[in-house]
Amino acid sequence: MRRKEAVFYLLILSLTFCSLDNLAAEPGSGGNALFINSNPIGADILIDGRAVLKKTPALIRNIEPGSRRISLRKDDFHPLDIDVTVTDGSVNSIKPELLRKTL
Repeated sequence: MRRKEAVFYLLILSLTFCSLDNLAAEPGSGGNALFINSNPIGADILIDGRAVLKKTPALIRNIEPGSRRISLRKDDFHPLDIDVTVTDGSVNSIKPELLRKTL
């Protein structure tokens, strides 16, 4: 792995842990969040069919509590849909594996 890539991944990891530690919210405060990562990174994110204009890894804030359909899309990989329950006043996290399309 090249040095720039290693530094990038370390930066992402440190930001991830710092962000998740500082996101505690009071129930009903609208502080619900979902941290979406993927392997590989860089997938487009849709929540309930709507693009959020972010790529993985991403922290999506102020999500309504309840059942949500998370869709990840990346060129050369199969699309992936995941049902997630967002809990009031919490940070939820997912890290799915995307499968590469075969020729």
